[in-house]
Amino acid sequence: MSLEPIKQQLLDRCIRQLSAIKAEFAIVIDGEKYGTLDIVPPKKKKTLNKNRWAAVSDGIKAKISAMQIGDVVRFETPDNEPISDFQCHVSRTACFILGKGNDFYNTSQTADRKAVDVIRLQ
Repeated sequence: MSLEPIKQQLLDRCIRQLSAIKAEFAIVIDGEKYGTLDIVPPKKKKTLNKNRWAAVSDGIKAKISAMQIGDVVRFETPDNEPISDFQCHVSRTACFILGKGNDFYNTSQTADRKAVDVIRLQ
């Protein structure tokens, strides 16, 4: 596809300037790529499978609701679920039950990344 002359001039100038400072770059205009930098499409964010979350959420809610100040509860990550997504769900549940903010609770992944710990602070 051909650009309008003024746009082509601007593109050429940008490419010259970026090349002069030895920058790696990729410019995409109307599907055409300029530059040497590879473009990687963004990864689709995975979320915890809703059916699996529904299966474990009642138990998590019950355990968090029963926590006293200073209590620590460990929740094993369901099979084939990313721990960071699971931690977000646990944290969201703790926030809903205990209150928003680090003053009320804290979550942490275990060193082996197979479980999430929750401590109640207030």
